[in-house]
Amino acid sequence: GGANREGTLAEAWKLLLTAQHHDINICGVSSGGEHGDFLYEVAERFYGRVIDQAETVTKASLKSVLTLMKAGEEADRIILAYNPLNWPRQALVEVRVLSDKKSFPNSFRISKDGAPLEYQVIKTEEYPGGYLSLTTLAISLELGPQGFAAVDLMFSPEEPAAPDPGGVVENEEAITVHTRWGRFMLVRATGECLAFDLEGRPWLLPGAENGVFTATVNGVDCRSQPEETEVAARGPLFTVVRVRGRIGELPYWNEVTVYRDCPRLDFRTTVEVRGQTVGATEVPAEWEGKDEPVVQEKKLLVHFTPALAGPAEVAQDFPFTVAPTRNGYINAGYWVDVSDGRRGLTFANRGTMGYLWDGRRLSNILLYSGKYSWGERQAFLDGRYTLEYSLTFHEGDWRKGGAHRLGLEYNFPPVALANKPRPGKMHPAELESG
Repeated sequence: GGANREGTLAEAWKLLLTAQHHDINICGVSSGGEHGDFLYEVAERFYGRVIDQAETVTKASLKSVLTLMKAGEEADRIILAYNPLNWPRQALVEVRVLSDKKSFPNSFRISKDGAPLEYQVIKTEEYPGGYLSLTTLAISLELGPQGFAAVDLMFSPEEPAAPDPGGVVENEEAITVHTRWGRFMLVRATGECLAFDLEGRPWLLPGAENGVFTATVNGVDCRSQPEETEVAARGPLFTVVRVRGRIGELPYWNEVTVYRDCPRLDFRTTVEVRGQTVGATEVPAEWEGKDEPVVQEKKLLVHFTPALAGPAEVAQDFPFTVAPTRNGYINAGYWVDVSDGRRGLTFANRGTMGYLWDGRRLSNILLYSGKYSWGERQAFLDGRYTLEYSLTFHEGDWRKGGAHRLGLEYNFPPVALANKPRPGKMHPAELESG
């Protein structure tokens, strides 16, 4: 019964393809005119429009369905969540809840079909003027294949329970997070990430500089050096550990989200580049149209070495298929998997530049800035750039571990919208079964 949004979506995917075009992103100055002086500025504008259009369609579609839903009698808000993938999943659903400042709740009661659900507050923001507050929540929720779920949320005047430490242990050497699948450690001095299963077996090879960054910055080979390490968020469902430091001249911030129930580490890395050369090219003495290959190993990389007992098998994601690879440079889609057939890791990314594989270590390529090709052309970065990627630990090879699903689940999280309840026509169970 909602509006037809085909036209908006058609424009969005065409703008997206245009913004991703190689010549627009790489080749620099245009001839000016209606699109401006720099083609990358065109790409930035197109990307912004695409994101706005996608979010508008998502929210409008969820709101259309919400008008059909019945809420519980005491519900202050009804939350509608949707799983865009065609298999069931237990996921953390992120949703924003708006409330009047005068009636801002101290805590929440969240339930589905009368059964309480676990949640964790991500952040609370106050709107200018102090009249409205916006709370971002993560709710643990089971969703059917391409299915909806309706959740009742009640405001509570009760003070929230004391913060769950989330199994976090801190000392001078490391921050350790204990979970239901094992434990994660971040070494303060080096920023190295370690992970172990419940039996103490390592998922990542200790001492192999897992999670460490390297780059050639203005001609100098650099390695990340942490300056401050802290627990940025802790709670019953996940913990966030944050590192601030430098990679040569480049400031960086790295956040690692450790989940209680899911053997996955999510990384969000922000790097500030102000025109420095990041990477290197093998520049001929006289260019004269010769190739100017970029040295992949000199780009900004983050490294991970799986702890395997046998020979590594590497599988990569292609459009419409999965295939083994022995390539040193892997230009994968959503994910790459490394296993010995008994245990393995799925490396998923959100738009990073590819991977390097040396037979033992997998490196995710994050940034490059400097000479490109055609002599005078440059690809300069100026600003803060945020990259997102993840590791998921699994038993068996990529098939048994479900690497294809893990990569898509990371890239296509559930979407959700909260709204005030209205007289609805349909019980949530009818929508889920329909």
